[in-house]
Amino acid sequence: MNFEMQTVEDQSIVTTDAQAEAAVMRTIEAAVILSRRFPRNEESAYAGIIKACKRPKFAKEASYSFPRGGTEIKGPSIYLARECARCWGNIRYGTEIVHMTDNVVKVRAWAWDVETNTHVSAEDEFKKLIQRKTGWVIPDERDLRELVNKHSAITLRNCLLKLFPQDYIEDALKQATQTSIGEATQSPDQMIKGIIVAFQNLNVSVEELDGYLGHALGSATPEELVELQQIGKSIKDGNSRKGEYFGAAPVADTTTEASQQETAKLTMEQITTAPVTNQYHDPLPAPPEDEPVEVPDDVPVAQPPTPKPVTPPATPKKAEKKVPVATRSQSPIPAQSPVVARAAQPQPQAPAPAQRTSNKLPPPKGAKELIEYCKVTFGMSTEEVVKKAGRGATEFHLADHAAIWEQIKQEKGVDA
Repeated sequence: MNFEMQTVEDQSIVTTDAQAEAAVMRTIEAAVILSRRFPRNEESAYAGIIKACKRPKFAKEASYSFPRGGTEIKGPSIYLARECARCWGNIRYGTEIVHMTDNVVKVRAWAWDVETNTHVSAEDEFKKLIQRKTGWVIPDERDLRELVNKHSAITLRNCLLKLFPQDYIEDALKQATQTSIGEATQSPDQMIKGIIVAFQNLNVSVEELDGYLGHALGSATPEELVELQQIGKSIKDGNSRKGEYFGAAPVADTTTEASQQETAKLTMEQITTAPVTNQYHDPLPAPPEDEPVEVPDDVPVAQPPTPKPVTPPATPKKAEKKVPVATRSQSPIPAQSPVVARAAQPQPQAPAPAQRTSNKLPPPKGAKELIEYCKVTFGMSTEEVVKKAGRGATEFHLADHAAIWEQIKQEKGVDA
């Protein structure tokens, strides 16, 4: 009896599954037939998307943004993707959980354009963890449902966006941005109030908003208000965290100039009167003060030894060389004057220029040979020869070597 009942139950389960599959097939066939009977009008679909982005409330939700690597990542949100699917028509989409364990969850999303028979699917596997102030924790039932919905929505968005023309999506984002800026221009006070309330729910104060903008929130431009809206939505959706945008609020410097000078004065006094420390950073003992010490009369006082005079070693005298009379000083200076003593010492004499006694030298063939002639014959330096050559001449470039040589010989009065 029990066996017969179990068999009947198993057959009913198989029958139910077969009926469900047949119902799904009939639904799909009906969708395909209707898509062929009523094909989409792409121009009307495009107009419907742009019209939806002109609604202020929808425009605020049409995009997402979050910081990554010092740049701002922006793109169409799941709300815009679903609205595009509604306006585009003849599209079926959905999500499902593939499997779930104690540690991970795997979801699958798919989108199918039944008119063109284009099917896109994607999967996402993630851990059962959510981030809190204390770190990553295991979520409860409510947080786990939100976590699964978040990953499913992101996966579905990526599938849907692959079915629409890319320029349609870009035009929709531009229109949504223009709509938000227009609303901020017409009623900035109302938008500022909404931003303050939204960020208070995220534990972000007005001072932190001022610090992010660099000025007061009341003087924000429409573009900045739209940016704050996108940041609030990104934090709310879990795409970014508060700390990625708002750090510690800067503390205003309320000290006056007089108090700053007084503080600097005290600091210098502390530096100059601070004890000196050694290499082990231990304070050295202060030197003892000079205090008078009473000594009895019968106690002999030690006297420091008298230093003996030190006689410097005798400097050997050098033999005085005879100096020509022409080099001695002729001015009436006393003999004991140091000038006379210095004059009496032998002075180094420059070597007399060698006089050539041979025949005349041939004209120099280059700058190097001209300089050598002048050095040997007249004792001239390289700089003097270059100076004689005139402006623009160098040690390696002299214009007319023979003419310069003849000029120098005439000036010296020598026929070399």
